[in-house]
Amino acid sequence: MLLVANLQEGTLRQAFESQLTDLMDEKAFQHRVRFSRSVEAYYHAVKMLSAQGPLITYLEERVGEPAPVEVVIVKGKAPIWFPHLSFLRSFLAPRYAIVLDSGRNPLELYQNWPSSPPSELLNLPMEILLQAIGQTHITMIGGTPYLLAAEEVKDGAGKLLGFLLLSSPLDEAFMITSNGPATGWNLVALIDEESKRVMSSNNQQMIARGLMLKALTEDYLFTEPEFLAMGGMELNFRFASLVSKEGIDTMANRVMKKEWVTQILLACVYMGPFIIIIFWLTRRILRLTARVEEFSLYDLGYEQSGAPGMSGDQLDVLEQRFQRLTDDIKKRTSQLESANHELEAFAYSVSHDLRAPLRSIDGFSQALDEDYSDSLDETGHDYLRRVRKAAQRMGALIDEMLMLSRVSRSEMKMRNVDLSSIVASQLQELARLEPERQIEVVIAKGLNVVGDEGLLRVAMTNLLDNAWKFTSKTAGAEIEFGVVKNAAWQNLDHPTMPVFFVADNGVGFDMGFADKLFGAFQRLHRDEEFPGTGVGLATVQRIIKRHNGKIWAESELGQGATFYFSL
Repeated sequence: MLLVANLQEGTLRQAFESQLTDLMDEKAFQHRVRFSRSVEAYYHAVKMLSAQGPLITYLEERVGEPAPVEVVIVKGKAPIWFPHLSFLRSFLAPRYAIVLDSGRNPLELYQNWPSSPPSELLNLPMEILLQAIGQTHITMIGGTPYLLAAEEVKDGAGKLLGFLLLSSPLDEAFMITSNGPATGWNLVALIDEESKRVMSSNNQQMIARGLMLKALTEDYLFTEPEFLAMGGMELNFRFASLVSKEGIDTMANRVMKKEWVTQILLACVYMGPFIIIIFWLTRRILRLTARVEEFSLYDLGYEQSGAPGMSGDQLDVLEQRFQRLTDDIKKRTSQLESANHELEAFAYSVSHDLRAPLRSIDGFSQALDEDYSDSLDETGHDYLRRVRKAAQRMGALIDEMLMLSRVSRSEMKMRNVDLSSIVASQLQELARLEPERQIEVVIAKGLNVVGDEGLLRVAMTNLLDNAWKFTSKTAGAEIEFGVVKNAAWQNLDHPTMPVFFVADNGVGFDMGFADKLFGAFQRLHRDEEFPGTGVGLATVQRIIKRHNGKIWAESELGQGATFYFSL
């Protein structure tokens, strides 16, 4: 037990030291970045302010005037050349802003700080001012490091009018502004490279100016101080990020807590997906088992859960059930194939065995009507015409039944089909058969689909025949074929599929009977009004369904009908 405890303690200490080093390095990097950004802000601020129109105007008005004896000090409110936008003032917030004429004589001082600047700041040597132009510059003034940023102010013609200088001491206030208030975990200091003493910090009580670097090692942990490279510096200093040793225990607790959280997260990452997969597989197996039992009970007519010869765990039982289902489906498929062959034989028999008697009835009725016309009165002739019409109608019904049967059983050959071309050729054929009809036709061009061309031709023929037939009694008849522009129909299973339509302005139908529209031998008009067998739309529906599509209609009595379909 003691060995295990020692190993645990050593592991935790190693983890603690590693985390502490990483945190210190990251904190030091963030501190240096924040300090550098604060310094760079002065350069960007002076560059922006020097281009302000009011400042240029202010200096232009002073051109030719003698140098002032004393500088004008502005406190409390911003001078006229400072931007009036509050967010700019809060962003710039310069400690001291000095306007100088072209001879480097200070004209006006904007003091955003209770303490007045040292006199050396108002009378900078020419070389220091030049070093601060176009970049930030750090120099020692009165024993305190000062940050300087200057820029030339020129008029529109490029003539030098003067200078604008922003300055701030790198004191405790500046360090707090750039890196936040001092705490046991947030301490920063500037270290003079030559004297190894503290130049400034964000807490002068904890880390006083002038304190030796060696003295810091007794109470603080800090990263290896690194040289902070900045353009225009007269001073070489290092930037140190420190942590009080009193906070080490707190940091150890944080590290331990983080380690525990890390272990928990790792467990969740590795075990979570495994648990989710097990749960998902279990649910899938349970649902699949329920579907197998439901299919067995209601579709196959027996309950497999009670079938003998099944043993093992749930997956074994499920596999056995699937095998039995597969065998039974093969058996049912074989039975269906046999039934289809019998149906084809029956259809063949109907086609030949019934057509011959019908042709005989029609032929002998016609012969009787022609050869014995003098012996029959008008009633006899009417009876013979009715017999012939019934025989012909029976033949048409047989043809439609055979067509309906072929549509359901024929093998589909998928290819690119031009529906627009099919519609155009069919309407031309109808117009050739009835040239006296005056009808306006609108056909959208280039509507192509992938499907069986023979079946789609049958479907379009039936739809167009209906439109042609039901507009026969309409003056100014119109037929249109096209595609719906906005196909986001809520009653479609696939809203993104194109929706085609065949529309006419014929007699229409009552939408109350729409459920009977696609049933075989269902007719919504009397045969005396519009002849037909009532099989055409049933054939169309079967063709559309074989193409995994959907068909429906919208109509109003006397206002025409529109048939929509998708493929």
